[in-house]
Amino acid sequence: MRRAFEFLVRNWPLKLAAVGLATLLYGGVVLSESTRTWPAEVPIDIINPPADAAVLTVLPSLKGIEYRASIDVASRLTNGSFQAFVDLSRVQPVAGGPEIPVAVQLRSVDDGVQIIDYGPKTVNVRVEPVDTRDVPVTVDMGIIPGGLDVGPPRVEPAIVTLRGASTRLMSVRTATARIAIDASAINVDQEVDIVPLDDSGSLVPGVVSTPARVRVRIDVAEQSSTATVPVEPRLVGELVPGYLLGRPTADPLTVTARGEVAAIEQLSVVPTVPIDLSGRTESFEVEVPLDPPPEVTLSTESVRVTVEIVPAQGSRTFESGLTLLGARPDLMYSLSAPSVLVTLSGTGPLLDALDVATVLARVDVAELGPGSHEAAIRVTAPPGLIVGSVAPETVIVEIASLPAGASPVPGPPGSPTPTP
Repeated sequence: MRRAFEFLVRNWPLKLAAVGLATLLYGGVVLSESTRTWPAEVPIDIINPPADAAVLTVLPSLKGIEYRASIDVASRLTNGSFQAFVDLSRVQPVAGGPEIPVAVQLRSVDDGVQIIDYGPKTVNVRVEPVDTRDVPVTVDMGIIPGGLDVGPPRVEPAIVTLRGASTRLMSVRTATARIAIDASAINVDQEVDIVPLDDSGSLVPGVVSTPARVRVRIDVAEQSSTATVPVEPRLVGELVPGYLLGRPTADPLTVTARGEVAAIEQLSVVPTVPIDLSGRTESFEVEVPLDPPPEVTLSTESVRVTVEIVPAQGSRTFESGLTLLGARPDLMYSLSAPSVLVTLSGTGPLLDALDVATVLARVDVAELGPGSHEAAIRVTAPPGLIVGSVAPETVIVEIASLPAGASPVPGPPGSPTPTP
């Protein structure tokens, strides 16, 4: 007993120091492997999902992971050092089915880490079969700037195939291609993403389109107006002298013009291309193109124009000698005027070609006996001309019997001369 006591107290300072050192070392080991909490969230992955199925549930992340690791191991850990997942290999997809609880598994890729606790341990998952559906593309042009005419959209391809979970696919109302119309009236020709939308116009998640993009083309122009506008034949050149131009007419008389509002408001008539009248002496018809402003389109490109050309009308006065009709050889005749002024009316060419010798002024004395008589003057106009006036209209005819043995005296020769 004494020896044992002596052994214990022998070199007691050294032994006491050894005990203290051992205590410190043990405390360090215990402290270095104490429970730690991972500060970040770890996403939960899905493994072994069913074929042709879609997971509709958005899985939460793990929080507050408790683990043990030495200081040197803990110092090198990252969020990727932890792997959280759910195994869906035994989950049966059901269209519109309920959520199914599935265990959440967590492991560390570092063998020096011991998982103590984490949450949640289970999550509710809804898995549905994947279907496909062909849907026509709807073009959403948004708010169209004022003053534009926008044509119907042309889409290639016009139908796309949507693929997604059955209930989500059924909630898709439109496969929408969204484009914006530029206020500068630039035509649209671009590739546009397909966006599946529900009845409220919200995006339906988890539904993909094949193809994912379509080509949309839209004709855009400044807002147009229409108006019924008269046709105006455009005549150029000079007629042959002595002819007059009648009023030209077009068939149709009016056409429908279409164009920008400002251009239509300034358009009072639509002219034809020039129609040359040079050398024309007769009426004619011709088919001629219309000549609208470049920014205006018409309901027809040409019209038929009728141009009336007539000889010019005029009048001229001629001096014509008087001729006696029905004069008797046994009587002598004396006229108060040897000639008269005759005014003829007609076309210029006929008046120009008139032979004044054909203008005859006559006094009929067949029924008149000796004495003084007032007789009417009758003038015969050449064909195509009209007698406008005769001055004087009557003459005094003095008639006397011829003395016995005297020769008959001829009456007036009646040779007309023109009077300017």
